[in-house]
Amino acid sequence: MGLEGGQAILTFRSLVKSHLFDAAWDRFMKTLRHPGSANDNRKRGNHALAA
Repeated sequence: MGLEGGQAILTFRSLVKSHLFDAAWDRFMKTLRHPGSANDNRKRGNHALAA
């Protein structure tokens, strides 16, 4: 497991250093803070059609 574990750590470090990780983490944290906010516009649209 020594080699596989070491490769996994190196891969994770390179991911953390990349900008892709920062963007994904920001998106994840926004989702945690505001669950369901991505669907609010669609929900309002459905209510408007039903009224």
